[in-house]
Amino acid sequence: MKKNIAIMFLASLLSGTLFGDDFVFVKGGKVAMRTDLMQRQNNPGCNEEYEVTVNDFYICVHEVTQKEWTEIMGNNPSHKKSDNYPVNIVNWYDAILYCNKRSVKEGLTPCYTISDSKQTIEYRVPVEGTVMREEIDVVICDWNANGYRLPTEAEWEYAARAGGKEATFFAGSDNIDEVAWYYEYIGATIHDVMKKKPNSLGIYDMSGNVGEWCWDWYADYNFDDTDNPKGPEKGIAKIYRGGGWDSEVWEQSFDEECGVSKRYAWIPTWKDNNLGFRVVRSSF
Repeated sequence: MKKNIAIMFLASLLSGTLFGDDFVFVKGGKVAMRTDLMQRQNNPGCNEEYEVTVNDFYICVHEVTQKEWTEIMGNNPSHKKSDNYPVNIVNWYDAILYCNKRSVKEGLTPCYTISDSKQTIEYRVPVEGTVMREEIDVVICDWNANGYRLPTEAEWEYAARAGGKEATFFAGSDNIDEVAWYYEYIGATIHDVMKKKPNSLGIYDMSGNVGEWCWDWYADYNFDDTDNPKGPEKGIAKIYRGGGWDSEVWEQSFDEECGVSKRYAWIPTWKDNNLGFRVVRSSF
């Protein structure tokens, strides 16, 4: 018991010195992730839960702000501007570039390398129905680098559930009004980070405000891949999590927007004023 307390105390000191006051240490462990509606419909009788193991990592307690973005990238693409609003209208590749540039600026080893090869994706545009083909960059992640990166989908849900310790429907509460900015809330729009209640790890806005890009390509969960899963090597759309300020909430079901189990798929070159990201760093 004393040994565990000492380890956690040391981790908290490291979080405030080596990683900055905005990061918290997340002790690794197991989390049961919910399969989404599409996987259950396509695979009748499949498991409703997907239990995975996640290693230790550090996560920023807030979404990347417009001030942080501007300091690194020299511009602010967001639709409604204020220093402490989360940055938005950034695609997945923008988030990757930010992680690398911030890592270099702080003397860290970047996690991401953009390959010389390209990947072709084909998808149907919603509503219009037009079939589109795109050539997109292939990004390789060095998981042993000490720089900034996007969380894996498993890391994101594990952190949202406070290291697997919270069973609340939203991140930090069963009452969405306590923890999230969402569509039905008065004055539906983007808001300053860290103004709602955090979860028990002290992490804010993992439900609502802006959705958050993750590393993984969207696919059905692979029940055989349970040790630090990172998703398939290729795909069409990337995962984002958490819902955002224009997410509508009707009832608590596995697939309700803003719930910690809700999975979203979005083309990595697309941008939206409801979508931003937060960063993590590996723990060694």
